[in-house]
Amino acid sequence: MKEKLGAALVCLVFALPFGGVGAGAAYAIYGTIRDGIAAREWVRVKAEVMSHGNGSVLYRYVMDGKSYTGDRLGTNVIGGTDNVDSWHEDMDSMLGAARSEGRPITVFVNPDDPTQSMVDNTIRWKLLVFFIPFALAFGGVGVGALFMMYKALAGDRPAVGRTGTRRATPNTIASDQRGGVAMLWIFAFFWNAISLPIAFLFVPEIWASGEWIGLLVLLFPLIGVLLLWGCVAGTINYFRRGGAGLLLKNDSPRAGGTVEGAVTFPRGIAAGTPFRVRLVCNRGTVDGDGDTSWGKFWDRDYEVRTVATGYDVRLQFRFEIPENLPGSADANGSKARYAWRIEARPVGAATTAMPYGFDVQVRPAETAHAAAPAFVDDMMPAALGPGIEAMLSGAGVHLDDGQRRALSAVPAEHREKVVQLIKWGPQVKKWAIFAVVAYFVIQFASLLMQTIEEFMK
Repeated sequence: MKEKLGAALVCLVFALPFGGVGAGAAYAIYGTIRDGIAAREWVRVKAEVMSHGNGSVLYRYVMDGKSYTGDRLGTNVIGGTDNVDSWHEDMDSMLGAARSEGRPITVFVNPDDPTQSMVDNTIRWKLLVFFIPFALAFGGVGVGALFMMYKALAGDRPAVGRTGTRRATPNTIASDQRGGVAMLWIFAFFWNAISLPIAFLFVPEIWASGEWIGLLVLLFPLIGVLLLWGCVAGTINYFRRGGAGLLLKNDSPRAGGTVEGAVTFPRGIAAGTPFRVRLVCNRGTVDGDGDTSWGKFWDRDYEVRTVATGYDVRLQFRFEIPENLPGSADANGSKARYAWRIEARPVGAATTAMPYGFDVQVRPAETAHAAAPAFVDDMMPAALGPGIEAMLSGAGVHLDDGQRRALSAVPAEHREKVVQLIKWGPQVKKWAIFAVVAYFVIQFASLLMQTIEEFMK
């Protein structure tokens, strides 16, 4: 229960500020459009300017023989000043001239409620575009944080099926392609929510100034369009083919044995379609802070064609798992963990296209030999010394056969020195990445704040 409350509290910390900014920006957009449309039906009335400056104004007008005062300048419901365009300068110039010359101005008054009035009923669409990234991106983060808080408090539902993965049918493991398509949509949403409004705001100014190098900002909305194309194509492909399922002959494959079965397609795949089927073991290394970095540890793949059955089209496969590969669990109490997957990708599909993926559970071998370390593409471990291969893998270094043999020939005392250097590798890499990311975050935050301050002046 403490873990659930802690996770929910973290989600709430994100939900409140991000959701608050998103809700405020969304209200500014909605309220401005609402009031701007409503003010089109208001009547024009002569008014006397009493004071003005810094985005504020005070004027007096008479409606149906009764005197009223108003202080609303435009349709923007949050008020304040900005320099998104020249609107504030134009308003200040007009009000200043009217007051100095002693002539009245025209304001818009609600005939049903004469206390409601404004100087200009124009909807400033460019200003609303400026609010869009805050409404969508910040609001999206807030909604996502609330959803994760709900998930944390509600807890996971009981696992269904033999591997804990929800099934398309009682005996078939459903692919995770639907989740991949959903994540691609989420990423595309946030990318476009930020890049498109920024391009809309700055490209006209860049074009007018003739600083053509600034047009490189168009690369970001172009990438956003390509992301949306990928989302649409992936969604159409998912619904047209109806996803896929994995049927294993052996409920619990084991290292030293085989994993055999078929990927089933209910529709959208013709018999004889070539696929590349891949069995992969990914290794996750946990650092001192509990963060896990994943990378390929071992894999095998080959090409096979689908065959038609009486009910569906199937992609049959069979892999032999080397005996000294680990199972789907922590290895020997170390900080490494392993996850197994089966993936199927149509031959000729783009490498960035999402494959049909299935998480499977592989048990370790029963023999004592299974405790020996396993290496990518090398089933005969070299004598590298205790922990060297694990640390190299954790540091992102994967050796081939020749490199292992060369390293095994290094004297033991020299290898120990290498070990000490390797131990520092992940920490150095982590802090270097942290420093670079922190630098860009600080720069971006500073630029964003300066932009907001300039726009709100």
